[in-house]
Amino acid sequence: MNVWLRGFWPMVFAILPLLFIVIVGCPKKEELVSETESAAVSEPAGAEKSQADKEKELKEEARRLEEERARQLEMEKARRLESERIEKLRKEFENVDIHFEYDKFSLTPEARNILRKKYEYLANHSGVAILIEGHCDERGTIEYNVALGDRRAKGARDYLIRLGVEPARIEMISYGEEMPLDTRHTEEAWVRNRRDKFVIIHED
Repeated sequence: MNVWLRGFWPMVFAILPLLFIVIVGCPKKEELVSETESAAVSEPAGAEKSQADKEKELKEEARRLEEERARQLEMEKARRLESERIEKLRKEFENVDIHFEYDKFSLTPEARNILRKKYEYLANHSGVAILIEGHCDERGTIEYNVALGDRRAKGARDYLIRLGVEPARIEMISYGEEMPLDTRHTEEAWVRNRRDKFVIIHED
């Protein structure tokens, strides 16, 4: 009996460490598997969230681009309208003449009103320089009409200077009767030809 007990206890002591390893190791294995499974389960949720964020960012970017495009279109429309307005004023400045009575170079009340409007344009466009053309109807000699046309141009020039336009911005020339607006030999044509024409020759 004593001999058997002596053989039994060494075997027990040899088996105990193995049992301890098995007992302790198994939960760890289960824990590792559990963590792996947990990671595998949570991964799709993370991927879903990432996709949702991307879609949100794309929508936000699309909204921002649309707003920017709308602003650009509005700015372009404003620039176009302003350009059209400036061109309209420019054409009005050049296409509206002042007229004179027969054999006169003094400014009529209507001519002064027109010149005041031209002054407003020049005041708002400081880079504009102009040429005033003096014209006459066909009656009278060529020399006389050249001198009369010069006085008509000078009268308009002096009035604009008195209003505040710098003299250096205004040039003059007299064409006398040589460039009629209306070539007919009628009173109506002569009224149209007794005029000062205004031409923009420089603008910044």
